Order: sequence, then structure tokens, then C-alpha cells
Amino acid sequence: MADPAYFSVLTAGVRYDAELSPMEKILFSEITALCGPQGCCFAGNDYFAKLYGRRPGSISRMINRLGKKGFIEIEMKRFAAGGSERRIYPVTGKTRVNNPVDNTSRDHKNVMSEGKNTSRDHKNVMSDLSLYTNIKKNIDHPADDPLALFEKLWKRYPSKLGRTKALKAFKDSVKGEKDRQDIQTALENYLKHLKANTWKHPQQGSTWFNSWREWINHREPEKAAAGSDEKRERLKEELRRAYEMKTRKQGYLDHTDDDDARRPGWIEEITKLQRKISFLEGTLNVA
Repeated sequence: MADPAYFSVLTAGVRYDAELSPMEKILFSEITALCGPQGCCFAGNDYFAKLYGRRPGSISRMINRLGKKGFIEIEMKRFAAGGSERRIYPVTGKTRVNNPVDNTSRDHKNVMSEGKNTSRDHKNVMSDLSLYTNIKKNIDHPADDPLALFEKLWKRYPSKLGRTKALKAFKDSVKGEKDRQDIQTALENYLKHLKANTWKHPQQGSTWFNSWREWINHREPEKAAAGSDEKRERLKEELRRAYEMKTRKQGYLDHTDDDDARRPGWIEEITKLQRKISFLEGTLNVA
């Protein structure tokens, strides 16, 4: 089954149908988001039930209702080796009488006659497929949409401070497909680092998105046998203070203009603190 698209389609006929429940309208929208190149959705009732916290039987009734009203067509594909597969085709070319935006109606049989006499190719099923295809082309490839990728990363990032500057840094640094892959790898590595070092506070979003490349090849060092507990606790405390100081200095840096005379000194201090942090982390992991 294809991954859901970033956007979905909710046609006017469905949107303004007073006889449909809000959940039935959402379900239609979800079906369009799951349509792949074949123009149909393969998801089963269990998938929708788990997604929306409903019973499979309830989902089945909603889908049948959408089918009876002509907003979707359901096809059961049976295989020679046994088993079957349900295919749901959204019918986006249909306009219903109770649509308050457009009160003109079209006979559904006339709209669909060509599609029923040809193959199940999606182009022959929907009369307004050219619009639908253009939408799907843009929304099924979020890698081509920088804002969509940023939103995906921002949703996972543990600190929500500095969004505006983070977005600017993202746009300045993520230019091609390799960058898009690298920044996702970098975030995975950073989240693993935070999980392995629970005492650390996550960097502000603006800080991390300005330096995400540092985390592309990051690997957590394997911990060796522990040394003296007292020595380790001393090193941990020193590391914690150094990390907090670096975070504070980086915060000052993020909130100053490029021409601020204090920036060079702060940058030098941050560099020294990073060296100290790296040394202490290395010491802790071999102690």
C-alpha cells in the first residue's frame, strides 16, 4: 500500500453533501491521499479503523455508503492463486444537486459511461483527472516541496524554539536531493544522541538547523567498562556545565546580528567549549 500523500482531495460534491457524516467525508479524503499511480486505494478496513479509532465494521459501512452515493467505486480483484484485493476508486468528476456552490447537476451514469466501457485506468474513470493528476504529482513527492520536508523535520525536532531562523537556515542549506537525505540522516543521529545522553537538553531549533551537517556521520561511541564512579561523576558534571555554557553562548549568538562586535569572541568561546565537550565525552567513554 502506498504511503499517504501530504495533501488529500475533498471534492465539493462530498464536502457539501448534507447526508454524509463528517467522518465519512474525512474517510473519502483519506482514500484520495492513498491513491497511487493506478488511481485507486488498496487500504483495508482494519487500516482505516486503526488510523481513526473506529471499528472495522463501522468503516465498512461508511465505505459502502460512499459507494452507494456514487462518490467511490469499489472493485474486488480475485487472483488465480487464491485470495482477493479490494480497490477503491474515488469519483472526483461527480457534482451533486445539494452542492450549495454549484447547484447544477450531472447524471452520474453519463459522466461515468466512458470509464465503465474501458479499462480501469484512472484517466478513464474520472472526468476531471487532469486536475487531479496535477495535484497528485505535486503532493505525492514531498521531497520536491522544501516546506513540506521542513515541517516533517520540525514536527520531530524536540525543541520548538527559533522556528523562523530554523526555516531560514533550512532553506539556505538544503538545496538538492542529497541535502534532503543528509538532513534526515542528521536528525536521526541527533535524536539517537539525545536518547543516549538523557541529561542533555536539545539545542534550539535555530541552532541545530544552522549546524545540522555536523550530525550526518555522527556515531555514538561504544561505552567501555566504567572506571571510578567518583571520577565518572566528576567528569559528567564538568561535561554538563560545559554543554550548558555552550548552549547559552550559542543562544546569544543566534539572537545577534552579523555585525555585532561581540560575535567573534562568542564564536571562539563556543569552539573551545565544543573541543572540551568532545574531550570529556571521549574520556567518559574510555574511563
